[in-house]
Parts: sequence; C-alpha cells; structure tokens
Amino acid sequence: MNKAEYLLVCLAEECSEVEKNIAKSLRFGLDNRWPETGPGTNREKIAAELVDVLAIVELLGECGIDIPINDRFEFARKKAKVNQLMEFSRKSGNLVD
Repeated sequence: MNKAEYLLVCLAEECSEVEKNIAKSLRFGLDNRWPETGPGTNREKIAAELVDVLAIVELLGECGIDIPINDRFEFARKKAKVNQLMEFSRKSGNLVD
C-alpha cells in the first residue's frame, strides 16, 4: 500500500464516522450527547468529523491526489438538485415541513 492508498482508506473511514454521527443525530437529536462517549453534542461530533475529512483531503492534495472541493458552481448545482428532490418528496407526501 502506498501513501495515497493509505490516505484514501483514511478518507473512507472518516466518511464512515460522519455517517455514524449523522445517524446518531437522527436517533437522539443534534444537540444531545451520550455521556459515555465523551464531551460534545452530536452536532459537534459531525463538525469534528467533517474537519477530519477535509484534513485528509488536504493531505491527499499534498501527495498529488487533487480532490477539488471548493468549486462554487458545483456547490450551487448540488444545492439546486437537492432542493428539487426535496420539493418532489414534499409533493409526494414523504417530506413534511
């Protein structure tokens, strides 16, 4: 395994941590905390894991694997798509405000 492959595994693990903390937030609430897992609300844990993801992306860039994540056009495109899908879900009766 080379350094880039190692960092890609790290990125996958960090993304999994984000996913886990989002699931806990949905089950227990964004601003709740579980005493046995240490300090920090679920919201804070999601933020911390996203920072970890961005740090790994930066390390990948330093090793020659460019993963551009600051493209404002792509951000706007994704937001528009998600808003369109939410509206479809709302009209279908699956999403309530």
